[in-house]
Amino acid sequence: MFTFMESNLQSVERAQLRDFLVNHFGQDELELLAFDLGVDYELLSYHNKQKLSLELVAYFERRNRLGCLLNEVICRRPLNNLTHLLEKVPACAPLTKIQIISHASPEISEEIETFLEYLAQKHGLSREEMSLIAVAQGSLYLLLGLPEAKARALQNSGNESVGDTFEATVFASLSGRSRNIWRMVALEWPPVLSQNKLLPRITWQKAAEIQRLKEKDELLRRLVAGNRFGAHGTRTTLAALSGYAQLLSLTAVPGDKQASYIDKLVQASDDLSESLTILHSLIGAREEVVAIQSVLQYLLPDVTPIAEQSGIQLDLDVAAGLSTSQQHIRCNLVLLAQSVRALVRQAVFRAGENGRIQLSASLEGNQFVIQVQDEGEPIPAEIADAVFEPQGQVHDPAQAGNSLSLALVKMLIEQMDGNIWFDPGAGPGNTFGVSFPVS
Repeated sequence: MFTFMESNLQSVERAQLRDFLVNHFGQDELELLAFDLGVDYELLSYHNKQKLSLELVAYFERRNRLGCLLNEVICRRPLNNLTHLLEKVPACAPLTKIQIISHASPEISEEIETFLEYLAQKHGLSREEMSLIAVAQGSLYLLLGLPEAKARALQNSGNESVGDTFEATVFASLSGRSRNIWRMVALEWPPVLSQNKLLPRITWQKAAEIQRLKEKDELLRRLVAGNRFGAHGTRTTLAALSGYAQLLSLTAVPGDKQASYIDKLVQASDDLSESLTILHSLIGAREEVVAIQSVLQYLLPDVTPIAEQSGIQLDLDVAAGLSTSQQHIRCNLVLLAQSVRALVRQAVFRAGENGRIQLSASLEGNQFVIQVQDEGEPIPAEIADAVFEPQGQVHDPAQAGNSLSLALVKMLIEQMDGNIWFDPGAGPGNTFGVSFPVS
């Protein structure tokens, strides 16, 4: 399909370009670079940055477009020693990306190559010069790379010449969201080859839905990080407020109404700070398969100081053999640790002065279970269902802790396909537990 065209680069110079890509670009940057240059993704086969760098150099050299790759690399990494190579490669003939939407029957998506050949013939294009950058199902969405003049001619000819069921739009004129959707489809869902047919892996509608969720996550991140004080500034302000309230408590009369309000202010400040930390960590979090041994090694040193700083005795009860277990769970380790830390903070608050709490870890069937138990005043059973509600019916923080933090913890655990519960009758005080399936 493609003819190999020899450039004037020596093998050592090709290696120099490849090594520069490996050493100065991340894999995600290389993938974005390839997309921006209109690379035919289904023709690439790579599993790491080194292989992708090799594939990119070979890809552009085969198409006599190595100058385009060099120009873009030099533009993105200006301080490099590759400029002398430009003299040894043909001048860049850039491709223009263009979106084609077919409103024909969905079956046409199973014959993408046939459709591309038809499109090329209808508009006087060579199939070899049409680079299929990305494809999505639905009405068939295609993103093609064409020589600039032919792409503009196709766009300027109007949709009538494309056909009653086709639309053509230059990529640069699409909305920002549509451009981001195409980047996501190309980078994360390249088509698969099945029985000599290219098949899309995602629908345009599904990709658009995922992009909207990503935009919401980004908006949430900016709201958390870009508020009046900034995320760190907000937590610092809350810490200062808590510290000032603790100073006031030194002069308050025990049992007095003022002392009660001060205690609630301290707890509310700490809980809001913890909630903000959890919310901020949720954004962009990814799950991975983690050994239970690693979970315990990460978790236990993280929660022990919380009890010690409050003068609370923390008893650890780890089932025999669990600390060396090679069994795994799927979770985000940082978010799991923050969730358990929030439960321990709740238990410390309920335990009261000189109280004690217990943190246990065990295997029950195919579930990895962590439980946090305190010996404080039991939360009434009739309001147990409300402890995880953001605005539940738990009004007394001295009994139930801060329900906002518990609501966030529940959301975090369930986002990771875990389970969380409150058992008001599992001991002398209160018991909260989380569990994850063992894989």
